[in-house]
Amino acid sequence: FPSHDMGCAGLQEIPPLDTSNATDMRAMFQGCNSLVTVPYLNTSKVTLMGSMFYGCGSLQALPAFDTSNVTDMNAICYSAPSLRELPASWNVSKVTNFTNAFAFCNNIQSIPSTWNTSKVTNWSYTFLNCHSLQDIPSSLNTASGSSFIQTFINCYSITTTPSLNLSNATDT
Repeated sequence: FPSHDMGCAGLQEIPPLDTSNATDMRAMFQGCNSLVTVPYLNTSKVTLMGSMFYGCGSLQALPAFDTSNVTDMNAICYSAPSLRELPASWNVSKVTNFTNAFAFCNNIQSIPSTWNTSKVTNWSYTFLNCHSLQDIPSSLNTASGSSFIQTFINCYSITTTPSLNLSNATDT
């Protein structure tokens, strides 16, 4: 890993993979446009998941990966418009970079209130064009954030907007 472009546009199912020693899964399934679901993968040692499912247009769900060591989720699901929800079980407590993480995920309706986002510094474009996003949980911790460029731009369905801590923001 990373594969970047493994020519997987027609891949519908992921074969069994031994990922027990993987630390970098950046762009692993990028462009797998026909992929609908993902089986559980051992991600306990992974620190980098940037662009992992970038452009996976048919992806509807994500498994409960062990994300406890992940620091970078930059564009992890960028342009995955069929994705319906974000796993509440994901431990994102070490993630610092959420840039473009869920941009163009048009069917996501909420952000898990269970996510500990206290270390995220870059929130730019995180939910860009998430047209179905309705709720931003009051538990969303943005205190460490310094960059918030167009974080929620074109999220037309938002009905609740809590007070977000932007005290460290340098870009908004």
